[in-house]
Amino acid sequence: MSAISTPAVSVILPVYNAAAYLEESLDSLLKKQTLQNIEVIAVDDCSKDDSPAILQKRSAEDPRLKVILMKENRGTFSVRKRAVAEAGGKYILFLDPDDFFDPQTAEELYALAEKENADIIHFGIKEFVIQPDGSRKALYNWRSCGNEVIEGEREVLRDLLIRKGHFWALCFKLIRRELCTLAAEKTKDFYCVMAEDLYFYVPIAVHARKMLKIENQYYNYNTGSGITSRKILSAEQFKRTATALDALCGIRDYLQEEKILDDPEFQSAYLSLEREEILQLWHKWRSCMVDGTRGDVLPYLLEHAPDRERLMLAVFDENDYLHNNEEFLKFVKVMYRILNKAFPQNSKLRLGLKSFAKRIFRKK
Repeated sequence: MSAISTPAVSVILPVYNAAAYLEESLDSLLKKQTLQNIEVIAVDDCSKDDSPAILQKRSAEDPRLKVILMKENRGTFSVRKRAVAEAGGKYILFLDPDDFFDPQTAEELYALAEKENADIIHFGIKEFVIQPDGSRKALYNWRSCGNEVIEGEREVLRDLLIRKGHFWALCFKLIRRELCTLAAEKTKDFYCVMAEDLYFYVPIAVHARKMLKIENQYYNYNTGSGITSRKILSAEQFKRTATALDALCGIRDYLQEEKILDDPEFQSAYLSLEREEILQLWHKWRSCMVDGTRGDVLPYLLEHAPDRERLMLAVFDENDYLHNNEEFLKFVKVMYRILNKAFPQNSKLRLGLKSFAKRIFRKK
């Protein structure tokens, strides 16, 4: 197999300590795809296992695989941006190294995109977990987004934020390369491993003019591995998860720059999404962190939040379980004294914090 000078599709594969799954992932791209006119750009993010050796061996066997070895660990977001800069295909697919594509994925999606002149094709997935004996157990698949055409200026963004008609995960989409290049240029470069898909996809959704949503399930998603499968988090691991806050800051900055948040409907929809992401972090804080370490990360959250008032109010309003958490109550007592002085008397945070403090401290 010779290298492809002008590939129809580039597949971006970020790799970090994925040796256990990497061969199958690469096989689904290099050996099983019915469309041969593809390239695979694999970026290893300083893996500590055999992933770099596997990639280099497979690259020597198939020149369609281009391998980039990062000099320092930069996180999924930076790795994908690096790969997009190297992509030459007309369209881009994203694949995580513990997952794989069905054989007809690239061929059918490319043909459909060309026929319909689509900027994005959003497709379905099949979830599974690997059992102790090596077999796969199928899981409930994510809700299908149905078959639909979304077309017009900012209609893709409207479908994402306001209608909630599709999800932002990059791996479930074929995307025109120019849009990916634009997103790489419009987003800041920092370590990020959570909400990185959302940050990268928002500029794409802003500028896309036509998206097809189809029910076909091409992506095989291993939900039993990767960062989303972690049950217990140390303080440092949680801080890496909390890079979602940095992504939210970047998204808000971009939407303000594009004046999209000037539209009350878009502003309300985005702030609702931002709140949901914040509350997901707090759920991880409550349920996944090692006992005795939760208080260590709370100042980090306040420092990186896109809006400290909104973060604190979301937590106070929605999370009754925190009222009985001693670590959180110690934090609240400190923050009550600090924030009560730091914010104006009529600020929503000061009023909300005062009300919250009265409720919970009365119980103690």
